[in-house]
Amino acid sequence: CVCGSNSLLTPLYQNACFFLYRFKLVFNFISPLYPSWTVMVLLFRTDLVQLLVFLVVMVLTYSESKLTTAQQIALLGKIKLRSFIKWTNLWITTKRRISSKQDTNPEAYMTSVEIITSRGYPVEVHTVTTDDGYILEVHRIPHGKGQSADSSVPYGKPVFLQHGFSTSDADWLISPSDRSLAFRLADLGYDVWLGNARGNIYSRKHTNLNPSGEAYWKFSWDQMGTYDIPAVMNYILTKTGRAKLSYIGHSMGCAIFFVAMINHPELNNNIEVMMALAPATALDHMRSPIRYFAPFVTALQIFLRLLQTRVFLTRDDLIPRLQTIFCRDKNRHKTLFCRNMIFALVDDDLRNISPDLWPVMDGHVPAGTSVRTAAQFAQNHNSGETFIPFSYGWLRNLQRYGRLTPPPYELNKVTCPVFIFYGDNDLLVGPEDAAWLAGKLGNVKEFIRVDHELYNHFDFLWATNNNAILYDPIISRLPSAL
Repeated sequence: CVCGSNSLLTPLYQNACFFLYRFKLVFNFISPLYPSWTVMVLLFRTDLVQLLVFLVVMVLTYSESKLTTAQQIALLGKIKLRSFIKWTNLWITTKRRISSKQDTNPEAYMTSVEIITSRGYPVEVHTVTTDDGYILEVHRIPHGKGQSADSSVPYGKPVFLQHGFSTSDADWLISPSDRSLAFRLADLGYDVWLGNARGNIYSRKHTNLNPSGEAYWKFSWDQMGTYDIPAVMNYILTKTGRAKLSYIGHSMGCAIFFVAMINHPELNNNIEVMMALAPATALDHMRSPIRYFAPFVTALQIFLRLLQTRVFLTRDDLIPRLQTIFCRDKNRHKTLFCRNMIFALVDDDLRNISPDLWPVMDGHVPAGTSVRTAAQFAQNHNSGETFIPFSYGWLRNLQRYGRLTPPPYELNKVTCPVFIFYGDNDLLVGPEDAAWLAGKLGNVKEFIRVDHELYNHFDFLWATNNNAILYDPIISRLPSAL
């Protein structure tokens, strides 16, 4: 009805109608061959159509706002055109020579345990069950490569490393051993424990819920902080016989730690120090492309639910699978299609990371999470300078929180010693948001700028010069290993 004969449509509606018209042509062409519901499922289950449908919802929703025509056109230029370029570049990529599997680092195809073993380090696999039934896989590097495995010799103090959004503990292992924080800590005598958040490829199990069902994926970083972090912490302390541990988190790994300390304040006493690397809490000043999609987070959640999309950004998705086939050569990563979706959304500037690592990064990132976890990032950006739990909508918020909007987390309840590290060029967690956090926490020891003007969000994990500008400062602030 809207697209019928109205010549006064805004540019956003015109583009939406153009897509719907093209979709109708495709549907009419193949609908005689299959029942209509089958056609709809086939079409909507592809990543490309999911993206396009979301764009239509987005532009229709946004057209209700008070944007001027010029502003609407500018928004389309930032979102729609760039998205189409990234997807259509697939055809250019597929015409190039397909590299053999041997052209890239074999660690791109290894598990975290296999990487640790291949580097000559000891490794243990532990499973931790949370109070709400999620089964988490935790990997332990009990000591360094050249150290004795004599059980009579006590291991060093435990250090718990937690990855960020939609990744895994492989984040800490991708860099060469001499500039990987996990391996360096092990070589220094620390007992290193690597966490995996619920829903990623290593922690996708439950005592009674099936990961293929919707109920399993009804979690956000609230549940990771309320259940996962306390469960793993208590397991580590029990297993090691220690009273305290040190915690190092990256991005969302910091957010869920703060949630744990707020909801379980007694755990603050079990923390020696907490190192917050690019801590993602309030995201008011976020410069990532995510900010263009944040206003439409509710529409996105609705459509992904209609499409029965439960897991968000995983290696099982269509695009990552195609990238694995066509993008093995590190030179191929210069093409738009071969840019990892996570990097495109958060920090697409990889100049500080060796190209040799790019295929390995793509082999392990993303590792999967829930749609709600992704939505919570957008919600925190939309809420301004505040750190909030997941918003379920006005009615369910009223039932759950007793108010229409989620109450902000009380960050002053985080009383353990915290060291905050931030980067000037971090598009997701910029200096302003890191400074806001520093002013809210209860016991910030230092607020530390990484000494590199182009340092961004993923440089905290893989930058070539991390030893000098990040890891040495971290290690110098940790308690002694023994």
